[in-house]
Amino acid sequence: HMLKTAMEEGKGISWPYRHPNSPVRSMKNLSFSVNTLFRKAAESGGVHPLYLDSISGKFAIQIEQAQSIAELVYLYEEMLQAYCNLVRELSVATLSSLVGEAVTSIRFNIDQPLNLNHIADTLGVHPSYLSRTFKKELGMTLTAYINKFRIDEAKYMLDYSNESVTEIASSVGYSDPNYFSKVFTKLEHVTPHDYRKRKKGIRSHEPGSPPLVKMPAPPSSLHPTAPGLPAPTDRGGAAADWS
Repeated sequence: HMLKTAMEEGKGISWPYRHPNSPVRSMKNLSFSVNTLFRKAAESGGVHPLYLDSISGKFAIQIEQAQSIAELVYLYEEMLQAYCNLVRELSVATLSSLVGEAVTSIRFNIDQPLNLNHIADTLGVHPSYLSRTFKKELGMTLTAYINKFRIDEAKYMLDYSNESVTEIASSVGYSDPNYFSKVFTKLEHVTPHDYRKRKKGIRSHEPGSPPLVKMPAPPSSLHPTAPGLPAPTDRGGAAADWS
């Protein structure tokens, strides 16, 4: 429903941006407008604005660097899928206040060594209560959510950046790249290196595939104190060791 509304609103925005002598620029302007519409729709669907800052910024960079209409059409499909995924996976609109705040804490502190006790202490609840409530509402443990969210962000960076696996591991909260690779392989059934090779191989055969770009930092750096976890002391992003 969200994207259907955004797409209906977008039907009339192409005419003002027409540049007969520069069709790529015209298409870029249209793509910027679509990116904005999708962002607003996702926000109304319950996705936190700070996370939207990150993904809309990523798409803005890719739009500006596109060299052809084919690349921009490809990006449109990417935006459509990405914003749908955001609303489906990251919306807090249907969650209780407690779980919604826990989810937000995880998202915006992704580069910190998160754990159940730190998050529970920040929210002023007992860890066991937070753990039970979190699993009841989301169908997975808080630890599993942390790992899934980190790996999903890492996959995006592997797809669209030239950052090394070690740099990506650090950006998503793993100081030990070997441990990051272990968690990644467990969830994706492929190593980070092989995942990147496979995706690049697929994209190189797709007409109009957008170029790799230098990605902005993950959402945590946009507002590192929101919602303000205590300074962590754990190492290696060892979320997988917590219950």
